Amino acid sequence: MNQRVQEFINQQKIQAEYNKNMEKAKVLNDLGLYDKEYSENPAWSEEYPDYEYDQETKEGRYFKKIPINVTDEEYEEILKYCKQSDNTTPVNKENKVAKVLTGIAYAIFIIGAILGFAMGYTKNILEDTYYFSFAVAVAWWGVSFIGGMFMLGFAEIIKLLNAIKNK
Repeated sequence: MNQRVQEFINQQKIQAEYNKNMEKAKVLNDLGLYDKEYSENPAWSEEYPDYEYDQETKEGRYFKKIPINVTDEEYEEILKYCKQSDNTTPVNKENKVAKVLTGIAYAIFIIGAILGFAMGYTKNILEDTYYFSFAVAVAWWGVSFIGGMFMLGFAEIIKLLNAIKNK
């Protein structure tokens, strides 16, 4: 076999083994099958990205997750049960409250835009004519924009909390 072909095949094998080990570590970490290695430094770092607060000592510490060592047979058994539990207990990924709040926010935007145009037309009492008051329209648009953004913000907070809960 050509030397360069052999080197390429060896590199691909090494890369495949590395990818397999990284996937295995991710699965074990996601399932909570890990040990914690705490940082000496009290500040966040890329090496120690996770944070834990200890109620007894009233201190927080950063740590990194180190997956426990499992054999290939144990890992296959873990995967078998993970897939079974995923199929039997589906997790509701979407939050209905967040959807409703998002819908309300868009309704506020649309109704506020329409009311801005409607209320912007005012009557001049002296001349008995109608004219468009840009100041009144901007006031309605501003209020509806702020209200809609608050509702969207609440909806996003609920979505993020739901995502954290489902981890």
